[in-house]
Amino acid sequence: MERDENMNDKIRDIPSFDDKATIAVASAIWKVIFSICLAVVLCFGFAECSIDSSVIEACEANCNKSGNTMDSVTSFKCSCKPRESTFAAPDSIMVLP
Repeated sequence: MERDENMNDKIRDIPSFDDKATIAVASAIWKVIFSICLAVVLCFGFAECSIDSSVIEACEANCNKSGNTMDSVTSFKCSCKPRESTFAAPDSIMVLP
């Protein structure tokens, strides 16, 4: 009987996760670990999206062929914008003298 009482005492001494503060701390630790892992995965994912100078040159050449200038280039897309004329009218009617 004495052995059973000692076992019950040991079981009662084990901390439980029923305490709200313990649950809140464990939840916060889990969120921090998850956020760090997600940030590392995203950083490595975007690090693989580097652009070669040949991609930039190809984008610029294609924009120049169509009479435009290169606006921006990413690893996924090449954007061109219309070439501005030196005699183009201003975008706004209000012009300071």
